[in-house]
Amino acid sequence: MTDAFANAQALWTARLAGKRIDGWPGGAPGTPADVYAIHDAAARISGKPITGWKVANITPQQQKGSGIGRPVCAPLMAEWSQPSPGKFPRASFTDAFMVECEFAFELGVDIPPRATPYTRAEIVARIASVRPAIEFIDKRVVPAVPVEAFSDFMASGGFVFGKPVSPGGDLNFGASEIVLTIDGKEAARGTGAAIKGDPLLAVVDLANAPPPWTNLRAGQIVTTGSCTGVVKIPGPCAIKADHGPLGSVEVVFV
Repeated sequence: MTDAFANAQALWTARLAGKRIDGWPGGAPGTPADVYAIHDAAARISGKPITGWKVANITPQQQKGSGIGRPVCAPLMAEWSQPSPGKFPRASFTDAFMVECEFAFELGVDIPPRATPYTRAEIVARIASVRPAIEFIDKRVVPAVPVEAFSDFMASGGFVFGKPVSPGGDLNFGASEIVLTIDGKEAARGTGAAIKGDPLLAVVDLANAPPPWTNLRAGQIVTTGSCTGVVKIPGPCAIKADHGPLGSVEVVFV
């Protein structure tokens, strides 16, 4: 049996220092229950409300590769979440630091767990806004098997979110394009189709496979996965993700 609090404390200390952990002091996590126990302990260490959630492991291929046959989520911690324009010290992250451009959805109401799966239409009715977003990918555990990576907040390093935009009537983001620039030069581009053809389906997945240690709350933001791949950030720079009609989101690493 693992000590979730000891592992969460080690990960938390590593995040604060921009370092990696040297082994798992509470024993290596090996099951989804271990993953979520670490997240629960980390939230208690933080003592702050959770900004939102990242969701992954949402395709059959991803689930086969991880050995976990359901979507998995991790909390976006308030200490590493900022509205655009964000600003972070580059030195507070490891040398494996990367960024992703994503669609993020703000929940308008609580979404409690239930036996009957939520439909897309039901989730649409529960979305307050959509926001352009940049997620930072950082790994405190290298190398790691999937369960260890999931325990490490699913490699989340930080999160910057743009202004809320009313989702409108159709919420069809599959064709919406995102362009990522670094210091004014294009570094990547992609569309919402990269997330199951429709990034809102990742929110549906989360609603139907929620974290067992807490509930999905109104005001929390669900970020749905990279539409542009991952782009390595070697040093200080200015990053912008242009989501077209949805606006843009910016962050500076100093």
